[in-house]
This record gives sequence, C-alpha cells and structure tokens, in this order.
Amino acid sequence: MANMLDYLDWRGDLPFSTTPMGEADALILSCLSYINYQGIVSEDDSAEVTLEQASERFFALHSLKELASDISFIRNMPSLLKKAASTLRYKDIRLSCYQDVTDTEKDVQFAAVRLTLPDGSIFLSFRGTDDTIVGWKEDFRLSVGRVEAQILAVSYTEQVLLDTVSAGSPCPKIYLGGHSKGGNLAEYAAAYCRDDIQKAITQIYDMDGPGFSRKALQTSRFEAIKDRVKFYVPGFSIIGMLMHHHRMPVVVRSSERTIMAHDAMTWQILGPDFVKLEAISETAAFFDASLNEWVDSLEADKRINFINDFFGVLEASGCKTLTELKELDLHHVTAVLQRLETVEPRTRKTVSALLRILMDNFTAGLSEEIRARLHKS
Repeated sequence: MANMLDYLDWRGDLPFSTTPMGEADALILSCLSYINYQGIVSEDDSAEVTLEQASERFFALHSLKELASDISFIRNMPSLLKKAASTLRYKDIRLSCYQDVTDTEKDVQFAAVRLTLPDGSIFLSFRGTDDTIVGWKEDFRLSVGRVEAQILAVSYTEQVLLDTVSAGSPCPKIYLGGHSKGGNLAEYAAAYCRDDIQKAITQIYDMDGPGFSRKALQTSRFEAIKDRVKFYVPGFSIIGMLMHHHRMPVVVRSSERTIMAHDAMTWQILGPDFVKLEAISETAAFFDASLNEWVDSLEADKRINFINDFFGVLEASGCKTLTELKELDLHHVTAVLQRLETVEPRTRKTVSALLRILMDNFTAGLSEEIRARLHKS
C-alpha cells in the first residue's frame, strides 16, 4: 500500500500549475506544520523561505540521532519534509508566519505556519498532536468547549490573512487545514474569524480532527462555512469521530486497523486521492457511539471530569504514549485497575467499557492473564 512518501515519488515531478491540489496534497500540507521551524521560518511574512531551504536548515539544526529518538507517530514528519523539499512540486513552496506557543501551566500548545504555493494560493497549516496520552487528552478537551488554542487559531488567521484579503481582488485561493487537533483548529478559525476573511476562504481540510458540540454547529458562524469543509477520517477513527460534525466523513483506508490509524503516514493514496472505504470499522463505530452518547448526556463541567477520569486511568499505566500501551505488563495493569476503582461509580462502567475496547483493539500482544484482568474490570 502507498502513503504520502510514495505519492511524492509518483507525482513529485508534476507542478501545481499543471496538476491542481488534490486530497493527498492537502494531507501533506496539513502535516508540514508538525515540523519545528524555530530559527528557520520567520514569525511574519517579511522573509519567506522555500521548503527546500527550510529542509536544509532543519537538518542542519537537528541530527539524525536526535530525530531517531522520537518514537511518536510524528517521527516520520522530518522524512516527509525532506522528501517533499526534493520534488519539483513542493520545493518552491514559500514558508512564513510561523507561530509556536507552548504554556504548560495553562495547558496551551499551538503552532501554525503559512504555506504559499507557486501559483499564489495560501494554505494555513495548523499543527495537531502526537500520540502522547496528554496529546490525545487535549484532543478530547477540544470537543467539549472553547480552549486557548482555538482562540489563538482565530487570532493567527486574522493576523496572517488580513493584508491579503484587504488588498482587493483578485484574492488568491485560501485554504485552511490540519491533521488531528489541527483539523479542529482549522474549522474553528474559519468559523470565528472576521467576516471578510471568512468569505475569502476557499476550502477547509479537517484530517481526523475532533468535532464540536451540536450547539456550536448550529450557530451562524459554523453554518457559514459548512459547505467548504472537507472532513476525512481513517477506517478506525476515535479522534475524528469525537462529538459532531456537519457532514459525514470521507473514510480513508489505512495500513493500520487500530487506533494507530490516526497516524497520517498510514493513510493510503492512489494517484492524487485517498483510497476510500464505505464506512469506519464496526468496532470504532461502537466505541465512538458509546463515548459520544455518554458525553452528550453530561453537562460541560461533568464532561471535563469524564475526560480526566478516562485519561487518568490510562496515565496510571505509567505510559506516556499510546504506542507504549502495547508493552503493558501485569504490574502496570494492576495500577490501571486500581485507578479505575477511584472513578465516580456512575462513570466507571462507561470508562471500563471504553478501556476494554481500547485494549482489545490496540494491545493484541497482551498475555491472556493481563487480558483477563482487564475484562474483569
């Protein structure tokens, strides 16, 4: 099966002037914001750098040994940068307006970069999260109410696009996009930015980003952009199916059949587009329906408590990433079950059921003893 790197091998020699942007391009552009451009790309548009230059500077600043130490699913993004920067199609894309805000005390993590394509089109790429448990917790929190990263996304969009939109016609095509949390931020920024900027946006690409409450989607702000949103999820989607979206997703085949299908590098591509499935997997659908039904029944403050309980149980394992959950031993499972006993009785049943589904579909290598302990929870 083929992924983004294969796509660049196949079609990297085709300039955007002859072959317009497709689904695979939108995913690549959405993922380029995972790169740390500190010291490489300016915070404004006064000194643009090409993707080729950005790649050279990035690998001059970061050793292969340093990059190899990353075990999260975004570990392949530097390879994506290097490959894209070597192609005729991507090398002359210009980068500017890089913003990276992290405040651990306030639980804020936001990053975005402006990509200007050779034809003048603009793509604002919003960074998502990696496979850390705290990162997934952040994705869950996005779905239950406004957070600081969403406010920053609106401010960034207005700051970066105001001069472009105010310059008068013809206005270039403007795209907003992101993977995971980045998809949610792209939608939120498009919905709540200034009216003149909102009207100028051509398309919004949400790549497996968490949704919003029904109440939020019913506002005039979201109604105004709903026909310009393209929403994609992999066959096993949890993050993207959180809460609600205006439209049913386009389901993409992944080389993974577990929650690691969230990794954009596993999404399958044929030609300029994704390989499609008719629907998400039955297991993922059951998990998502169970979770959303329960969360919908709670008031906002109780939703936050539920998220804290659910991820508190996962964090009790001592694991920092979802990848590490594959290596659970009996000692760590015991700690998980002990933490589960502290959960409010009314939510324990739901948390326990979701935990079993998660473990069954992600930890196939667990011993029978450990699996039996989990199912007794």
